[in-house]
Amino acid sequence: MKIAKNREKSKLMIGMEYLNRRINLTEKDKRLLLNLEKGFDGEKEFDKKIETYLCNEIIVLNDLLLVNNGTTFQIDSLLITSDTIYIYEVKNYSGNYLINSGELMTSNGTEVNNPLLQRKRIEHNILSLLKEWGLKYKVEVNVVFINSTFTLYQARIEDPIILPTQIKNHFLEINNTSRLLIKNNHFLADMFIRLHKSSIPFQKQLPSYHFDQCKKGLCCSNCGSFDLILS
Repeated sequence: MKIAKNREKSKLMIGMEYLNRRINLTEKDKRLLLNLEKGFDGEKEFDKKIETYLCNEIIVLNDLLLVNNGTTFQIDSLLITSDTIYIYEVKNYSGNYLINSGELMTSNGTEVNNPLLQRKRIEHNILSLLKEWGLKYKVEVNVVFINSTFTLYQARIEDPIILPTQIKNHFLEINNTSRLLIKNNHFLADMFIRLHKSSIPFQKQLPSYHFDQCKKGLCCSNCGSFDLILS
């Protein structure tokens, strides 16, 4: 397995973490930071599954931000095998959820953003890029629910969903069907990396702050504490 692009924290997440140490964030901004951290933790857990179960003949690209015909879309994880592109939208949801009339909602009826709709947009844009590049690959886009405490009701067996208990077998199946990589596969990986953008246009910005409001001093890079002993 070759990791051609590593996973990194977004600029927004890094900035929010810095500000959280030095100013009092609003409840809304605290929820945003919590969601960013939870999502990143889920993606890192998915990376561990990849490293544990996948074989050598696979190229892995993480956190791709791509543009196709003016449309910006993000991919959590993308795998390239000899003839197939596997794309994963990773969700770190916990608790009980259900699919009702095509909508994803919590067990108490609260609707949440449906990642199945997002995967359709990703699939459409990837197929469009492949056509533009003159490359022929099978494309499989799945939504992965990584959290072991997640439960989903009323999903159909044909839904492109991978539940926590299915991740291992899914990767082992890829191992059994993958073949030796060729030059064309590495060329495709390079094309994706070259197309990658470093930031999302019009992404939510950091909350307003002033230098005088910020707590001054050095803090621990691991826990964020300002109680340091210099030695």
